[in-house]
Amino acid sequence: MRTRELKLHWKEYCTDFKEIPGVGLCAIRQYMFTYGIVSGLDEISHKGRWCFSTKEEAQAALKYWDGVGDPLGLWIKYKGDGGEYGNVRRPEFNPQFDTPSPHTKKN
Repeated sequence: MRTRELKLHWKEYCTDFKEIPGVGLCAIRQYMFTYGIVSGLDEISHKGRWCFSTKEEAQAALKYWDGVGDPLGLWIKYKGDGGEYGNVRRPEFNPQFDTPSPHTKKN
């Protein structure tokens, strides 16, 4: 499907669509307790998502995200291609229970 057709397909579930080179069609989707940036939307699903506490946080992160690494902001958790990991910038991050992002540089 082309981008226009994908937007029509997902409009019932997603808002704030943005095409990002190398990532594909991205959008904001509401979940039970969070809002997520979903990436790589296709006819069936998405390739990954970053969960945020509020829609406004997710919208701001998507607006400025260029597709390189993880989006900025205090997202809670990533789930999708490449596994699942927590955001090391969040105060509740606990390395005993979460795996750091593979995009985080080690000192």
